[in-house]
Amino acid sequence: MKILTTTVLAISMLAASSSYAKENADEAAIRQLIADVDKAYVAQDANLMDKQLDPGYSAINNGRITDLAQAQADLAEVRTTKLALSSTVERVRVLGDMALAQGVTSWQTTSKSDPLVVDSGGEQYTVALVKKNNAWRIFSEHFSGIPVDKKLREQELRKVAAAFYAFDKAHDATGMARLLAKDFSLVSVNGEAQDKETFLASVAKATTKLAAQAPGEPTFRMLEEDVALESANISFVADGNAGEAAQGKGSYNRVWQRQNGVWLIVSEYNYAAN
Repeated sequence: MKILTTTVLAISMLAASSSYAKENADEAAIRQLIADVDKAYVAQDANLMDKQLDPGYSAINNGRITDLAQAQADLAEVRTTKLALSSTVERVRVLGDMALAQGVTSWQTTSKSDPLVVDSGGEQYTVALVKKNNAWRIFSEHFSGIPVDKKLREQELRKVAAAFYAFDKAHDATGMARLLAKDFSLVSVNGEAQDKETFLASVAKATTKLAAQAPGEPTFRMLEEDVALESANISFVADGNAGEAAQGKGSYNRVWQRQNGVWLIVSEYNYAAN
């Protein structure tokens, strides 16, 4: 009797171990599938996506309902941007040939036609999967928005601020105009107040060429999700038309605001170094 009991226990343990190993393998496969879906979106590969989504696929994204055809159409829209995407799978529950996965995803897009148009976002998600022919496929997804990570917003802003610095160095008034808000205002080192039109006119009429400008590493403080303060110390060397040279040091504070998907400078204050 004891031998029989021991044998039954061993068989039960073996079966439990086999079931546990199967669940682990399924969970690993599901995690990999979600990672592959991210890769398909980043690569904008519709064929790869078709292999990952069930024909009856549907999704609710922040209240918007989509099916497989719409998901493919959305992918075509993504092709107009450069996409960075990162997902973290926080939980997977395998229920036979069905499974649920939950996690968070963050993304950042940069327009291919206009690199100054940058956007970021994030969602919590729940994914429902079905196993067919020994392969997992996603048949339903639900996304709900979460506050944008301020670090992502800062990354956006640093890209745009670097572009503005390049325009500034080149005295490119047209380029600078794109990154100034309509109601932009500036206070120069000598205390003169300028609006957008006056400032751009002074840039276009500048009689000196900026030969070198070395800002200290700018600091960015995200005051709100779409408002930030940029501060930096700066030194410059300028060559005049007559060959004269000038140099100096100073500092500036810039207030940036994200308007209609684009970071713009709404105000700037300049002051000379003590």
